[in-house]
Amino acid sequence: MDKIAYIQTDSNTVHLVKLLLEKLNEFDEKVCALSNPVHKLQLFTEKETADILKISKRAVFSLRKDGKIHYRDLEIGIRYSMEDIMEFEDSCRKREIVK
Repeated sequence: MDKIAYIQTDSNTVHLVKLLLEKLNEFDEKVCALSNPVHKLQLFTEKETADILKISKRAVFSLRKDGKIHYRDLEIGIRYSMEDIMEFEDSCRKREIVK
């Protein structure tokens, strides 16, 4: 039979543990993404970009029109690189930290 130990903690410790668990979850998601690598130069359609960012295609369109995400206007249509997508995600994280 396993023994259960209880540790008395203050609110700061609880906050730090929650933050650590969130960071571990983010790390786990990134590791999962690494197991399915994408070539850095691969270009994505707006639909594919929306799927990667977990937003609507219309939201990607709005981000592009507002100049919030970089893109390439090719003869075959608008395309986004993984670098463009990651740069946009980083800018979102930086805005969250400032808040």
